[in-house]
Amino acid sequence: LSMSGTDSIDGVVDEEEFRDVNSALTSLGVTSVEADCIWGFVAAMLYLGNIDFGSGSHAAITNKDPMKTCETLLGCEGFEHLLITRTIYTRGEATTIEHTPQQAALARDALVKVMYDRLFNYLVTRINVTVG
Repeated sequence: LSMSGTDSIDGVVDEEEFRDVNSALTSLGVTSVEADCIWGFVAAMLYLGNIDFGSGSHAAITNKDPMKTCETLLGCEGFEHLLITRTIYTRGEATTIEHTPQQAALARDALVKVMYDRLFNYLVTRINVTVG
């Protein structure tokens, strides 16, 4: 959202939309604990999008707050290493290579796409179980 420069839509009341989606989740049998996990997952994806990798030849996270918030929301750590490096294993030997800022941004975007895919599939499965 911060990258788009747009954080609102004329005529759309975010609080009402949020209540409607929560109501839909409840009608699917999603508990409040599960809904909190879903919203935390969505928030984590948004926070990942706010991570900046600087400029130059090697990526470095210049704003660690979004990354730390994301780690807290997901209950894990080590995102910095995950996003700014890649490790290749050949013949039992590990080689770690530092990303450029562009490569780190692509790695972040790929992670968010996988997260979105998993959440989407989870929701579709929940809908199918409820309807079926």
